[in-house]
Amino acid sequence: TIFYSLFNKIVYEKEFKDNPQKYIDLLEKNYAKATNKRNLNYLKYGLYSTLARTELVDDPKYQKYITDKIKEIGKYDDLDNWPKTEIPKTLAKIELRSMVYAPDFSFKTSDDKNLKRADFKGKWVLLDFWGTWCGPCRGETPHLIKAYDELGGDKFEIISVSTDRSVKIVTDYVNDKKMKWVNTIELDGYAKGVIEKYGINSYPTLMLLNPEGKFVKLEQAELRGDDLIPTLKEKMGMN
Repeated sequence: TIFYSLFNKIVYEKEFKDNPQKYIDLLEKNYAKATNKRNLNYLKYGLYSTLARTELVDDPKYQKYITDKIKEIGKYDDLDNWPKTEIPKTLAKIELRSMVYAPDFSFKTSDDKNLKRADFKGKWVLLDFWGTWCGPCRGETPHLIKAYDELGGDKFEIISVSTDRSVKIVTDYVNDKKMKWVNTIELDGYAKGVIEKYGINSYPTLMLLNPEGKFVKLEQAELRGDDLIPTLKEKMGMN
């Protein structure tokens, strides 16, 4: 556990970015000492899934390496629940990073409107994957409200996809906080399957799409907290 937490910190530091292969080889060598294959695959999935969240995955060489290694782990019969459930999401996320246009999806909003992501072509769209159960997600709510109050309308929309298991919990929260933008839920009859399609495995995750529906490449930190509105204004040409 200690080793894994240290690794998660290392991949974002300058020395790793300057020579990733050196550290990947070192980590692979250490992981190979695991005598239990189930544990080895758990550790290795931790390595590859973390690498898949970094800019390293935008390099075709490393993208192929990470994808091939994750697929190799997925063939193992005796996997822990975490890699078993997360591998399809991670592979989808890697594929998504190489896409120019965001995949379309149909959904029903929490106030019973049937829509598609493509209905918002011509607007900047902030996709917000979250849950009321998630403390950091709730912490972003005031920033999203402020952004929508300031920018929402003809040029900008937010589509929030909640991962809660209850429609009532979400609608109560949305109404209480006066979240006036588009809200849906990852449940049957609403937006089931969107989380896996977009490879979401951490919350909150925010993605910005331009009016043509193209992904705008940004780090999560640029769309969080006090940085959200300045980032949106810069990308929308409002500065």
